[in-house]
Formats: sequence, C-alpha cells, structure tokens
Amino acid sequence: MSEIEAPPPIPTSEPSTTANKRDSSVSASGDKPTEPMDFTPKKDQDEEFGGSSSDYEKIANILKNYNNQRTTISDKQKQDKANLFDNIIYTTTHPINNEPKRCVFVFGPKHAATYFHGKLHSTFIVGEYTIIYSMKTKAGAMVQIIRTNKEADVVIFEWVAGKKFEVQELECGTFELGERYTSFGILGNIFAAGHGSMRRFTGSHYIGDGESEKGDSGSPVLPNFPFFSFIKLMT
Repeated sequence: MSEIEAPPPIPTSEPSTTANKRDSSVSASGDKPTEPMDFTPKKDQDEEFGGSSSDYEKIANILKNYNNQRTTISDKQKQDKANLFDNIIYTTTHPINNEPKRCVFVFGPKHAATYFHGKLHSTFIVGEYTIIYSMKTKAGAMVQIIRTNKEADVVIFEWVAGKKFEVQELECGTFELGERYTSFGILGNIFAAGHGSMRRFTGSHYIGDGESEKGDSGSPVLPNFPFFSFIKLMT
C-alpha cells in the first residue's frame, strides 16, 4: 500500500451511505451444502426477537424447505459470478505487492467502503488521502478518507478531483427470509465468492446460514438483484 502526501483540502459532500446503514453479519458458505439447520423457536426467542411462536414455526418450515432445495455452486460458477462484479472490487494493497489484498467495495460513483480492523486500515484517519486499486485493471484511484467507525468496523472513501467510479448508485431495499445472497471478496490475490440464504433479521443484522471464510472482510453481500448491498464486516 502506498501512502501519498495529502493534497490541499478538497471540499467534500456528505456521502450517501444508504446501502451501509446496517452492519451485516451474514457469511458465505463454501462449496459443500450445509447441513439442515434447526430453526425451532426456543423458549426465550419471543422475548429476544419479538413475534409469536406460530410465526417462528412458519418461518422455520419455509427455511427448512428452502434448505432442502439448495444446490452446490462449483468453483467455476463462483468465479464467473465474481467476474460479473469485478468492477466494484478494489484493494488498498498495491497490485505489484505480493501481500494479500485487502478488499474495498465500491457502492456508488464517488464512494467506496472497507473494514476498519487490521494493522493497515486501523491507521486510517479522516481527512487524509490514500490510493485504492482496481482488482480488474490495477489502476489506482486517489481517495479521501471521509468516515471511520471502529465499532461498526467500517471506513468510507470518496474519490477526489471530480472523478467517478464506473458504477451506478446502489438502491437500498430489504432481504426476504430464505432469499439467496452472494458475497464477493478477495482471498490472497484472487477473487473469492460465497453464497448462502437469509434466515433471520434481528433489527440491526441479517443472519445468513453460511460460514465465514478468509477473504470475507470488506466484501459486498448481494441478493439476486444487483443494485443493493451490505458490507460484510466480520470474517
């Protein structure tokens, strides 16, 4: 990662971070389908999450049926899916550096986000400048750090000098229980993709049925339609 000397302050506008207002604890599963999960409501579940036992029984049946219909996704299919979204995946690690790449996710023409934890990202300071690099083209983009949040584990970048990323603004919506999702991250120096389905919303987090894997940090989590996302904050 190459740090650069900060140019004169550049006025910044408040970014639209609609797509990132919620932390996401969903995780991506590997190639093997997971074992059917027990979604039977626990005695204290009503108190913890609200809703009646009958509601949770209905949800449990839907999710069990959905889980039984799941199929495996091959490595090639995962890579093909990742290639569709490679224009939104950047890294804070210089392309010629053999060090494992750190994932940055572009969520609009002017803004990108990544995680805050780790020896590099935890040193980011609001107002300073750095360079992020496209995983697709290796080209660098000068960005300003405009937000950091240790508790939420997120850093927001804004591209300076009036330039824009070649993506659309993302629209925000909600996941449905049982809906499939795919995450796109970086493992080492290559793209990594995972999948799963949503099984619970706690009010602040979506809970998926996959397992977290290396390379998940900072990756977008996308449902079946492409213009909606969360940042995967935890590995």
